[in-house]
Amino acid sequence: MDRKDRLPRYIEKYLVYSISSIYVGVFLFFVLMKLLPDFMPFNSIIFIIFFASSIFLMKIADNWKKELQEIAEDE
Repeated sequence: MDRKDRLPRYIEKYLVYSISSIYVGVFLFFVLMKLLPDFMPFNSIIFIIFFASSIFLMKIADNWKKELQEIAEDE
């Protein structure tokens, strides 16, 4: 299997993970707003959600980068 066959699969996987993490962040935002309306300020909830989403996306991007480097080394 050469690089042209493998690359779209990794790009598709990366996009699916990033889009799903955005959906999870939005879902957690609404859940926390319902559960904790008086305990946490609004800005703290947004910060926690986007911080968690950014960590998740950075881990996915790092894995994706490693896989792309392996593809480049195979050539």
